[in-house]
Order: sequence, then C-alpha cells, then structure tokens
Amino acid sequence: MNNYPKPQSNQEFFDNAVDWLLVRETPVCRNEEDFCAYRDKDRTTACVIGAFIPDSMFDDDPDRFENRSIRDLVHPNSRFTMCQEVVDLFQHVDNNLLTAVQDVHDSACRTKDRIRDMNEIASRFGLTLNPTYVRESIRS
Repeated sequence: MNNYPKPQSNQEFFDNAVDWLLVRETPVCRNEEDFCAYRDKDRTTACVIGAFIPDSMFDDDPDRFENRSIRDLVHPNSRFTMCQEVVDLFQHVDNNLLTAVQDVHDSACRTKDRIRDMNEIASRFGLTLNPTYVRESIRS
C-alpha cells in the first residue's frame, strides 16, 4: 500500500502530501472505533502520513502506530516512546510540518478547505504549493 518514497526534504514530503490530499482526495482513514488511523485493517487505504510508511513497518505489529499522532511517534518530548523507524523515515522533514499536514487530513473534509489549509502550511514553512495540483483538485 505504500505509495511514496522516503521524503528527502520538506518540499518533497509536502508535494506528495498535496497529491494525496488534493489530487487523489483521499478520505480520512478510520479504524473500527471511528478514530483516525494510519491504515485501515485491510491495508487498502491510509491517512496522509500512513501513505509514506512502508508495509513492512506494519507487518510485526499492525497496531503499534494506532492511537498515536505523528508527533507522538517522532518527537523526543512525546508522552510515548518514539518509534525510531518512523523517526528515520521522516528524518529530513520538520516534525511540525508532519503534524500540520496530519491535522489537515484528519479535520478538513472538503477540498476547498484542504486547499486553504495547505496554502497556509506552505506559507508557514516556506514551501511552494504547485498550482497544477490546485487546478486538478478544483476540476474533479
């Protein structure tokens, strides 16, 4: 199910996240308890962060990421133990950018809200939102 390679920069992560959120318009991924999830139980869909996590990381314990925000997985001051594999996966991406993008996916359902939110994130982190993505998402 893994769709994207390990991001090598904030911009690469952002471009792929925009593709996931605006072009593919991927719905929020929820588990049986109706909580946001990185992957559904069948591994057929993923949240924006889960789209970057390789299937192999889910093989040993598919639930080890669930009910934990991306901040919980990568931030050293988190209330949980960091997951070193996820830290390594996102080593070139600002933790605050990861959290901001996850928040957009978990909360903004309408495409126009996602465009607005991703524009704000681009501005805050000095990134470029490719206008082609915006045009494609408006057309669909």
